[in-house]
Amino acid sequence: MISNLNNECSSKVDNEIIITDCDKEIIDMKGITKRKDGRYIVRLQKNKIQITKYAKTKELAIKLYRQLKNQKELTKPKTKQIEKRITICEWYEKWLKEYKEKFVTQKTLSVLKGAMNKFINKIKNISLRELTTEIIQKELNKLEHNRTKERIWVYLNALLQKACDIGLLAINPFRAVVKEKKKVYKNFCYTFDEQQIIVNKAKDYNIEHEIMIYLMTGCRPSELPNKGQFDFKNNIINIYGTKNDNARHREVEMSRSFSDYMQEYFINNEVKNHDYVKTQFKKLCEENKIPNCKLYRLRHTFATNHFTLGTNAKYVQHWLGHYGIQLTLNTYTDIDKKSTKEKIKKLYNNFYYEI
Repeated sequence: MISNLNNECSSKVDNEIIITDCDKEIIDMKGITKRKDGRYIVRLQKNKIQITKYAKTKELAIKLYRQLKNQKELTKPKTKQIEKRITICEWYEKWLKEYKEKFVTQKTLSVLKGAMNKFINKIKNISLRELTTEIIQKELNKLEHNRTKERIWVYLNALLQKACDIGLLAINPFRAVVKEKKKVYKNFCYTFDEQQIIVNKAKDYNIEHEIMIYLMTGCRPSELPNKGQFDFKNNIINIYGTKNDNARHREVEMSRSFSDYMQEYFINNEVKNHDYVKTQFKKLCEENKIPNCKLYRLRHTFATNHFTLGTNAKYVQHWLGHYGIQLTLNTYTDIDKKSTKEKIKKLYNNFYYEI
């Protein structure tokens, strides 16, 4: 149908673009699509050559489409000749240095490298221009579907798209990769029986107060707050995260009993290093036969305990730093038939803040 649009789509009065019914048909047929950032993508294929252009407004996009349509011949965009034989590994290192290192946190950069380094090493000698969808798909299919693989999907696409944006590639080969459906990962909370062991044994491993902080704040393992983040005047603990804008800073209320407990501890002590706590907690779980010993499960335990206590879900969502409440309800809460409001209060000496 696009082939019949030659003269019909050329209505123009001075510099004003007239959007005809024919233009609307082009837009409906995906010849022109709107990006999330507000720009428009113009795509046209003629004589087996596909051209992709960008425009700031719909009117300019239609004008550009008409111009491309009226050209007798289309030529592929030229890639930069200077980088003629750049390998995927060389481009990856350049991409990290020029487009990532100065613009992301060290933690994000570490996660990025952890996901990408081994994958890039498998295809490091392939020329950037010789990297095809088939090669990418074959290597991705070899990987187990987990969080690392999902991160590779995101970062590899960004890596190749940037090469397209600056002219090193004409087309992003990742566009045609078939991606697996994203999995929902769930860490279950510790059962009430397991919590009893953890609470009673933590002192023997010199991490009693740190474990209590995790259980009273629901913070991520790397967000363990230090002494300076405790506001005892207002009974608030400041949690600083880096995962997303919603979680970068949040305040978790603390009960008077937990506040007194921590103030007494801070007279002669400081919060221990997260890595030390992680090592000691692993020993605690292994030696007391608690399976799946992960500090992250304490975050889930915090959420589940608050729901058992009857805390409003919106408060729990805020304390955890979640963007949407469904994540809090569906992923971070479990049911333990042995756990009750009275048991939790007794086990934790009324440390939990109650709304």
